Amino acid sequence: MITINKDGRLRLVGNGATTVTVNNGGVERKLDVLVEVNTDPNHPPVADPGQTQTVYSGERVVLNGLKSYDPEGGSLKYSWAQVRGSRIALLDPDSEKARFFAPFVVEPRLFRFTLRVTDVQGADSDPAVIDIMVEP
Repeated sequence: MITINKDGRLRLVGNGATTVTVNNGGVERKLDVLVEVNTDPNHPPVADPGQTQTVYSGERVVLNGLKSYDPEGGSLKYSWAQVRGSRIALLDPDSEKARFFAPFVVEPRLFRFTLRVTDVQGADSDPAVIDIMVEP
């Protein structure tokens, strides 16, 4: 169904095809319109940062979010953040694999990171947590 709002804009409701005819000063133009409403729900993606890791001071650490997925099969944007432990320089926090070098510690220290993923339709995952235990 096509209606005209008070402001003069067309409003299309439903699925299907129609032709809109516009007459302006005796000049007539036709426009074919196809309306398709996507009724499939967009489910949020799932972030998977992997399992807890134990590493040693100075070691290169890779946070791997490649097991994250979108139920509809779309591509993802990644966002890693550190939420516990002394501040670490996180490399590539907006990629599926973020990296850092484990800091030098004199006793075991826990570092926690979260991963959030966003699908192409803008739905965000819940944050998923990974712990990294750094040993001296």
